[in-house]
Amino acid sequence: MNLQEPQWWKDILMRLNHLVSLDPTIFKIVSILADVFIFAYPILLIWLFIYGMKQAKKEFQYGSISIFISVVCSALITLGIQHFVTKARPESLPGLELILKHLPTISFPSDHATVSMAIAIGTVLVAKQMGWKRILLLGILLIDVSIIMSVSRVAVAIHRPTDIIAGWGIGMIWAWIGWKICQTTRVSDIFNTMIDWFNNHITDQLFSRK
Repeated sequence: MNLQEPQWWKDILMRLNHLVSLDPTIFKIVSILADVFIFAYPILLIWLFIYGMKQAKKEFQYGSISIFISVVCSALITLGIQHFVTKARPESLPGLELILKHLPTISFPSDHATVSMAIAIGTVLVAKQMGWKRILLLGILLIDVSIIMSVSRVAVAIHRPTDIIAGWGIGMIWAWIGWKICQTTRVSDIFNTMIDWFNNHITDQLFSRK
């Protein structure tokens, strides 16, 4: 199935791309913003899990796994859509300046927008459930980061606006679905068993806990 971008979304893409192409400094900054944050998101999940290990707070480990499940769910849906929907990258449009190289060639929906929003919303949901005020603020910050990164990817002509909006929608919906899945008794029991095994066999050795 081939998708076409509405003309007014194309106009937004063209204006953003033209704006960042005018100045070398803006050009460089936006190029960094379009990609760098996605590599920081896994650090959050690893930090939550390790913090739970070190402080003997299993709920942080469970929260990390819950957020990860949300990401996996949304990423699988995105890959499924990309398999059936054909939408090339926007650099083929006349007048655009491609700033970043990219793989793969499928544009819809945006993997970066999907994963970043899934982690951000997943973090907010878990933080609200657990009553973690600081983690909740971090989740809100991650939503802002997702928006900045996603808009930057439109500006550097890697994605069209609809690619980003679709990615955000998938990330939000499947973050909630993943969170609900992790709340079911069977899944909760499985994860708690995995965490207990990990803590008994790995954590005690790493942190010399008795």
